[in-house]
Amino acid sequence: MRERQSSIRDLLVRTADKMPPEKYGYRLEPTVMSFGDLIVHIASVQIGDCAQALEDRSVAAIDLSQTDKATAAKLLEASFDYCERAFTALTDDNASEPRGLAADKQRPRIEFLLAALNHNNLEYGKLTAYLRLNGIVPPSSDRTSPPAAAPTADPR
Repeated sequence: MRERQSSIRDLLVRTADKMPPEKYGYRLEPTVMSFGDLIVHIASVQIGDCAQALEDRSVAAIDLSQTDKATAAKLLEASFDYCERAFTALTDDNASEPRGLAADKQRPRIEFLLAALNHNNLEYGKLTAYLRLNGIVPPSSDRTSPPAAAPTADPR
């Protein structure tokens, strides 16, 4: 799972980087999130899922209105840094441990991390449309910019 998290991190961070700052307000249509909104949303949901897996009540509320490129991209990176703790803590022995911040909403630890991975992949798919409609090749299709180095940690 850590390898998959590393892979989607690379794609999402490169996606955030590829979109020019002036396009962070771009919307596919007026009723959907802007590109910047979507980057902040991804970070927020990811932090929420990982906080549940870690049972970390100290996570501060995220300002969802800060959608400029510099702030949103920094928040995205920080969300992956934060979640690294949750993915690193996952083992075969503790994957099914009940976790969560609400006693009546406990789920196996791995479910929160799978939710984060699934959400990240779903939202990456959306972001590719934002890029393509602005004439930008998404990282997963761009053969001119290599992906980040593979993780050296155990890829569970």
